[in-house]
Amino acid sequence: MDEKTRMPLQPLTSIDSLRSGDVLLLRGRSELSALIAWTCNDIYSHSAIVTDDGGLMESVTRGIVRGEVHEKVAATDRYYLVDAFRPVSREEAPLAREDRERVIAHGESLLGLPYATNELAVIGVIVALRNRVFEDLPIWLRGVLRVAFDMLLSDDAQQMVCSEYVYRCFAECDAEPAGRLAPQIVVAPPPDTSQPWDVDVPRLIEEIRALLGPRKALANAVFPPEGVLQVGEARGGLDAESLEASARAVRERLGAPEPVPEGLLAVGDAVLPVRVVNPKGVSPGDLSRSPSHQPLGRLMQAEDWSGA
Repeated sequence: MDEKTRMPLQPLTSIDSLRSGDVLLLRGRSELSALIAWTCNDIYSHSAIVTDDGGLMESVTRGIVRGEVHEKVAATDRYYLVDAFRPVSREEAPLAREDRERVIAHGESLLGLPYATNELAVIGVIVALRNRVFEDLPIWLRGVLRVAFDMLLSDDAQQMVCSEYVYRCFAECDAEPAGRLAPQIVVAPPPDTSQPWDVDVPRLIEEIRALLGPRKALANAVFPPEGVLQVGEARGGLDAESLEASARAVRERLGAPEPVPEGLLAVGDAVLPVRVVNPKGVSPGDLSRSPSHQPLGRLMQAEDWSGA
């Protein structure tokens, strides 16, 4: 989605208007966050769910944890945007308190689980599960995906991306019938592969190396340790066939078959049946586009944000 033409949300002046079960969608400042937003065909790169008394729950690098809404709103050095959405029923009515309590109870049951995720993992999971075409991608982006797939295949930690966690809070709570509160997921068109955004490629690669830490050899196997400006010299395994093979291996490791049936891929704005939605493939953009989430307003927008 074009960040400059999207309809902006109206300001939401106080976090006191939030209630448990509301969904927060955020846009981080990093180049990796921008790439997540592009893979989602939207503007968001992170998501969280609101609890009582100004709290939140989210899936981050150290696992599924509690946090505070006011800390996100104040973190203009880390985020461009913090937007709030309210979950609604299939009849577009706000969820009853009993249903919101079910959602939060399930989210709390997942707190502390040894799931680990980071921005690179989010990119790898979303792309692997979204039938992306690799042939038209620029060489630097192929390199990023190569590193993301390799990381997912070499990591022993279980992965749960932020938006998967939020989706599971609703979809897997004890509401009857099962799945009644699952957010509706809409088929979205793939992003424009000609130019994702005005990327700072050297900065992006350095973010990847810093994120990988002791495992930065994964990045060095693709991007030369020196002379990162010469991204065109990225090394082997970047052809479309190799990337698709790696994406297939990631799907197998995640136990995630293709989430969108072929017959629905060409149907724009089609709502997927709950039975065919794979939670692992749910992205922040999916949560944004869901008819189950009505926009409340913008809690924070950094002064230097140039999108909508």
